[in-house]
Amino acid sequence: MSPAGTFESNRTDAPVAPAVAAAPKTAKKLRVCHVSMCLLTGGLERLLVEFGKNRDGEKFDTSFVALDGMGVPAEELKAQGHHVECVSDVVAGKLARLRRLAHIFRDGQFDVVHTHNTLAHFYGAFAARLAGVPVVVNTQHGRGCGKSWKARLQFRMANQFTDRVVGVSEDAAELCRQDDARSAEANDRSLERR
Repeated sequence: MSPAGTFESNRTDAPVAPAVAAAPKTAKKLRVCHVSMCLLTGGLERLLVEFGKNRDGEKFDTSFVALDGMGVPAEELKAQGHHVECVSDVVAGKLARLRRLAHIFRDGQFDVVHTHNTLAHFYGAFAARLAGVPVVVNTQHGRGCGKSWKARLQFRMANQFTDRVVGVSEDAAELCRQDDARSAEANDRSLERR
């Protein structure tokens, strides 16, 4: 049975996620980049501010990237000392957005890209693959992974390059499993063997 709210993708070339909890104090900080659609006022954005505020600075170096739009939460993250960037401030167009994200990930030498919701997951997972980021995690914060066929397709495609998808609740995770049955099936089999 899977842990509440999570399932692994069917990615076959996925590296094993580093064991952060048991890392010695002399270990290199794990570099994590959170990717969201925007950093304007909202529930997800407030959660990202809390991630920044409560992260363990001895273990994690955290950055935040918004695909489009920044506001008060972005300013709060900057005030906490985090690198914060908005892709749409630099480029326009879908391919340019993907290339810019890959450039950010490569330059930042991130160990983990953590995407939030479907569209940020779509761009973030592909850009992480292009940049050679070893671990991609996605959190789905809402009810399902997209209402349209296009959003569900983007979710399935991004999951091919994703190590773990996390729903904020078991209900959200079940909706994700329904949107990507192949990943859910692979996950169920791998978790039963553990």
